[in-house]
Amino acid sequence: MRILKNRRRLSRCCSHRLSRPLGRRTTRRLGGRWPNYLAQAFTAMRRSIRAHRKLIKLAPERFDHAVRDRLAREREEEDRRCAQWAREIARVYGTSEEHAAEEMQRSLNNSRSGNGLETVWFSARRERAIERWEAEWELWLTLGREAMDRHREAHPHRRLNLSTIARLMELASALGLPLAA
Repeated sequence: MRILKNRRRLSRCCSHRLSRPLGRRTTRRLGGRWPNYLAQAFTAMRRSIRAHRKLIKLAPERFDHAVRDRLAREREEEDRRCAQWAREIARVYGTSEEHAAEEMQRSLNNSRSGNGLETVWFSARRERAIERWEAEWELWLTLGREAMDRHREAHPHRRLNLSTIARLMELASALGLPLAA
């Protein structure tokens, strides 16, 4: 009995004309409602935040602003110390201060791989994980922006309720965006 029902259902769905007109039944939205673009934007932004937090755990010196600021302060402190040492070396050895500072900068740049920044080397596996999470972070940010743009197009004059505004502010602060007035 069950096999007969399945055959009947299969023959019925395969016997439909493939060139049937695109009437209202075939083109209407699922459930008769428009997609909720705002919810899609919130979901995408939350996932981008999750990916960014994962990136911060994997490579804080690249993606965490606090760590990057601390490293920049340490770099400036080291440069000041080197300038002081260059003055002392120039005074002791009787060379010009510029020459001593130049030599110290050259040795520092060699230790910093030539770009003035400390380079952190990761394993190949970790680099692949960082690349994957970075691509996911960019993907979710792009999808969130597109969903937000679609929401603005579909509902240009819609007023947002207080909970939606609170969620938008929470997302903006988590993403590090300035809150516009």
